[in-house]
Amino acid sequence: MSKVLISGYYGYDNLGDELILKAIIEHLRSLDPALDITVISSNPWRTVNLHPAIEAVSRKNVFGIFKALRQCRLFISGGGGLLQDTTGQGSVLYYLGWGIIAKKIFRKKVMLYAQGIGPLHKGLSRFLVNAWIGKMDLITLREDKSLQLLRELRVPETMIKITADPVLGITLKNCNPVAKHPLCIGVVLRQDQDKLRSVPRWCEILNSVKNTYNARILLLPFQDPNDVNLSRAIKESMKGKVDLKNWDTLEDIFTFYENVDILISMRLHALILAAVYGKPMLGINYDPKIDSFLRLFGQQAVTSDKIVQKLEDLVVRQKNIATEQNAVLLKLQEYARENARLAMNLIKEQGQ
Repeated sequence: MSKVLISGYYGYDNLGDELILKAIIEHLRSLDPALDITVISSNPWRTVNLHPAIEAVSRKNVFGIFKALRQCRLFISGGGGLLQDTTGQGSVLYYLGWGIIAKKIFRKKVMLYAQGIGPLHKGLSRFLVNAWIGKMDLITLREDKSLQLLRELRVPETMIKITADPVLGITLKNCNPVAKHPLCIGVVLRQDQDKLRSVPRWCEILNSVKNTYNARILLLPFQDPNDVNLSRAIKESMKGKVDLKNWDTLEDIFTFYENVDILISMRLHALILAAVYGKPMLGINYDPKIDSFLRLFGQQAVTSDKIVQKLEDLVVRQKNIATEQNAVLLKLQEYARENARLAMNLIKEQGQ
């Protein structure tokens, strides 16, 4: 039985990363149902409960990780934006460091799986990526911008391939958009540096959306505790004019998407799921990766003050927009699943 060890930002109740992990597991198991998968997690118990039929080892359990490395045939680092230093220098060192250990000490095949590279502001981060990333066996990237950054750092392109975010290829049980009355608009916000000082402004915007389109507003926080705190504060300030959907399992998220008609989001993977579900989407200009993703669909992120105005087109053209998005999605889904096919090829090479 082949064994795979997966490293990523798992066990932190960040919905985007958990969706990535679900997609990676699904795509690998579609090619080898008996594949033995272990995940490095901040909270192994939570990870095993969110993703049945896998094993998990704590990020703090170095000896447990070493044991899993000895037993595996492929080490996967992915996916998402792991190699960036916006949140601190440690991210690049941690995720590339385990890849180097897997490759140089344990002689395993190593794959960076559908990653988004950068931003890399610090000289040490750029040095580490330049020195270490080329030691991996395969790097798949979810967008062209990451490739441009690696070219700047003079990383050899022979092991690099552009694919797509794994969540774009996730399988859904129920994917038919159904119009509802009143219109239900899902909203995914993230707490930024302003923290809760942005609450009055969001209340003003969402109240205007609700009144202009006679809509039900359904908030979904993607990460606990920050996004949860922001959404709760908005709900309390608006005194029942918006609803809040908390999640405990990934099935809760799919239920959310089945019940919304349009999605407004500051989170990338909330927009990705909207595309998969065929829901018109409006991305808020918070992070460059959001604009990069929307450009794939011929769209552009907007500033928060343009939300009410831009929603009009989405409301009027819901069915047409869904059809347009689905035409683009079909190709992206193939790219998303290509990551797993490439990973399985590495497993075969390791066994030779």
